[in-house]
Amino acid sequence: MSDSVVRITHQSYGSRIAGSCKALCFVPIFLIAGILVLSWNEGNLVTQRKALDEGLKSVVDIPSTESVNAENEGSLIHFVGTAKPDSQVTDPIFGVAPPNALLLKRTVEMYQWTESSHSETRKNTGGSTDTVTTYSYSKEWKDRAVDSGSFEESSGHQNPSGGMLFPSDTMAANPIHVGAFELSSAVVQKMYWYQPLQSGISVDTIQDNSTRNQATVFGSRFYFGDGSSGSPQIGDTRVSFEQVPSQTISVVAKQIGESLSSYTAKSGGSVLLVEAGPHDAVEMFKHANEALTIQTWLIRLGGFLLIYFAFEIAMKPLSVFADVLPFLGDLVEAGTSVISLLLAAVLSTVVVAISWLYYRPVLSLFLFGVVGGLLFVAKKKLAEKKGMHAIPVVEAEAIEMPDAPYKDSIPSIPISSMV
Repeated sequence: MSDSVVRITHQSYGSRIAGSCKALCFVPIFLIAGILVLSWNEGNLVTQRKALDEGLKSVVDIPSTESVNAENEGSLIHFVGTAKPDSQVTDPIFGVAPPNALLLKRTVEMYQWTESSHSETRKNTGGSTDTVTTYSYSKEWKDRAVDSGSFEESSGHQNPSGGMLFPSDTMAANPIHVGAFELSSAVVQKMYWYQPLQSGISVDTIQDNSTRNQATVFGSRFYFGDGSSGSPQIGDTRVSFEQVPSQTISVVAKQIGESLSSYTAKSGGSVLLVEAGPHDAVEMFKHANEALTIQTWLIRLGGFLLIYFAFEIAMKPLSVFADVLPFLGDLVEAGTSVISLLLAAVLSTVVVAISWLYYRPVLSLFLFGVVGGLLFVAKKKLAEKKGMHAIPVVEAEAIEMPDAPYKDSIPSIPISSMV
């Protein structure tokens, strides 16, 4: 079930100009933030790449995890083994305790009203605008409490005000071992390979009488409320579970006694790799480098967008001023968007290049040389093309014309005789 309401708001030309001018204060904030993000990102890329290269060269492969070799103390080691819990992990509220689980996640959801909105702005001659906003309401399962008091139309869309009936939580077995090695919390936090828990859900495991009396089981979930799984009511709550079962894992970490921690490289970067299944060290470092590359490009995109928004905000007053005639405002807005895009691309490239000059000077100088060479070649080609298309200038020699052959035979007629 869903419904909606429509609101129309009018904004005068003067108000729009004032608003676009006030927004200019955000330009330096976005600009500085974008530059800092790009600079940090390039530094982090170099730091982590060097750390991974150092780690790959120095990692010690451990063929067996049955015993701890003291000679590897403080070294970066790699091993493959089966992670097993020393004790059973149990949910303290519901008593759910899957056998041999390494981690257990409880997800609590409440059936609630949610609001979404969609706006369309129409420009009027004279510079004012009318914005039509459609607020849509639907019932959904959400893992957080939704405040219906902030809805545009709260009447008929009220959610319970008491918050979630139970908190969502994650529990880990303690300790967890792979042979003789105990997995630290830093290693365990990287084990996020959750699978839905399909069995072991029963109201009999709930210790609290009040909670047990309110609970029912639908499929692999606990259910609380007046409705049912197929016909829920607002305020109903369902609780589901996921687990990371005991399994073979691959680890690259620093050996500290019988425990493991993150390895700090000379570059300042850290190395701690954990993957499900059997993987050799070379494969794990390859995956880490691939993940680092993806992360770097995503952050570059984020920095670029911050700079782009800065230029968009800076040029917004121009299109607002031109909106006296809507078609003219649209043209100006399209033009400023293209200019903002180009300026953001140029500035982002310059920031990255300067960062490389600091973090990777040899590569940076090489790239600057390549760019300079390309610009020189392009300039030379343009000059040659201009020379080919130029109209040649030919100096004409003066040609001496011969006298008319009958010059002397033409009689001279006085002008006075013609009057």
